[in-house]
Parts: sequence; C-alpha cells; structure tokens
Amino acid sequence: MKNDFVLCLKLNPSLNVTIKRIKDHGYWKPWKKIPILNSVCYDFIGNRYPYHGLPKLYAALTHFTGPGDRWYDDYKGSYSFTFELVVEKNCVTSRYCYHITHYRSYIDFSIYQIVSDTDPRNTSSMVEPNNDLFSEKDMLYFSNCFYHCLLKNMEEENYVPEPFVKFSQSNLLIFGYSDKLKDYFIEQYDDEEKFNKEIKTKENKLDWKERDGFTESRIMEAI
Repeated sequence: MKNDFVLCLKLNPSLNVTIKRIKDHGYWKPWKKIPILNSVCYDFIGNRYPYHGLPKLYAALTHFTGPGDRWYDDYKGSYSFTFELVVEKNCVTSRYCYHITHYRSYIDFSIYQIVSDTDPRNTSSMVEPNNDLFSEKDMLYFSNCFYHCLLKNMEEENYVPEPFVKFSQSNLLIFGYSDKLKDYFIEQYDDEEKFNKEIKTKENKLDWKERDGFTESRIMEAI
C-alpha cells in the first residue's frame, strides 16, 4: 500500500478526487505547474485544526503512504508529502500537484494545476482557482475529507506509531509521539537554549537521523 498509495474520494455527485502519492519529483518535469491561490491552511487553523494535528497527520501520512519527502524548509518545518490529484467535476477532468508541509505551527497546503508545457501562464504567478474545475470551496472540502479520512482509518486500526521527534527551529516548536506518555505531544519554547537542550534529550532516546530538508528557495525550484 505504501509503495502505490491511491485513494478515491467521491465528495458529492458531481465531484470525485483521486489522490496518488508521488515520491519522484522528476514525475512533474513534462508539464507546467501553475500555483493556485487557496486558503486551506487558514481554514484548518481557524476551524478544524486539532491540537495534536501536526504529529497525528505526520503519523497517518507515513503509515498509509510511506516516508515523507525532502521538499520542505528545514528551518521552518520538518516534513512534507506530495500527491497528484485527478479531479473530475461535472465530467471535466483536471490534474494538480498537492503538497502538504509542516510550516512552523501549522500544516500548509500548496496546490498547483498541472498543465501542458505550452500553456502561456507564468509558473511564478499565483492564479485564482477555476470554479468550473476545482473551486476554493472544493479544495477546502477535499482537504478536510482527506485529513479526517486518514485520521479515522488510523484510529480504527488502533495504530500506534514508533516514537518520533519533529521540530521547527524558527519558532522553537517540538512535537512527536512519546512512548513514555503513550501519546502525541506538542511543546512550545520561548528560550532557544532550553529548546536545543530538549531536542538533544529527546533525540538521544531515539534512533534519530539528521533531517535533510531544503531551504525555501530550493523547494520552489524543485516542485
């Protein structure tokens, strides 16, 4: 399942979304990726984002789709996962790159429409969602359905992740899963020295490997 994760969500009678995990970023090279303006992350923060969302989503994505990729800013975040979306709305099909990233204290969602390399639009300019293809309302609804579907399936399996530690240096945030607590945790620090000491303490208890994320500029070049 982890090697070929595919999930089909029928969101309403006229909207179906198929989600496929993409681990090779060379997959996108034949096409252009047009960045789409969206407010998904703000919707999560304001309305539906649970306290343990950061570590739980990481555990669920890893469990069902395999290890994360490297396309995140390793000063501001600690994980990311990339997917292809095939959206069928009113019998019209469109494709998107869907990039989920830990960014500071929240989960960020970047959405790019996949188009022919002959498309005249500029890949560095954000565009408004096309309501006939995949409206902002559709994006919000899909993202919440996907998020809650993953967490619900994980809970129904009674899945318990291996202990892990993630952090963002930029805002002194540490989160993960503790074998001692038997629960997810999030810790916010206001002192960098205490933050760094706590990371070392937690990491020494794990078989931890150095993160290999990219800087923000390299992420934009890569995806």
